[in-house]
Amino acid sequence: MRLPSLYPLSLIDEPVNGLDPEGVTWARELLGSLAAEGRTVFLSSHLLTELSLIADHVVIIGRGEIIADSLISALTVPDDDRVRVRTKDVRKLSARLAAPGVTITSCEQDVIEVEGLSTEQIARAGQEDGALVTELTPQRQTLEEAYNQLTRDAVEFVSA
Repeated sequence: MRLPSLYPLSLIDEPVNGLDPEGVTWARELLGSLAAEGRTVFLSSHLLTELSLIADHVVIIGRGEIIADSLISALTVPDDDRVRVRTKDVRKLSARLAAPGVTITSCEQDVIEVEGLSTEQIARAGQEDGALVTELTPQRQTLEEAYNQLTRDAVEFVSA
């Protein structure tokens, strides 16, 4: 579906809510093509993960005030303090990394997430202990995490 060019602005609420996967792909492509034509496309959605795949700029409003007006990439910067680590030597490396202020979470077989140490510190520990580290990936803050952090003081209802 093509919108006539006399519509330079589109305002769409919940563009993918309730769509099947094919419909979601179609909606992403349509919205992307409208933006590529130079049109302004405003989206309103509570599906923040999906929104982060479609949009490149967000305005976050809380209690009638603009809380953030930013590129999504600026809100979801890589966090070198939270690192995904893959190694066959999870126990050995975890024991080596354990320290006050360091949180180690098991994610899946041979994968841990480490908070409180940089990728360089983890790599160095693996090298010193002879633990082969095959992945070190700084984790990005998700748009949902950024939203929750930014709106924490601007919400009417909060979960326990």
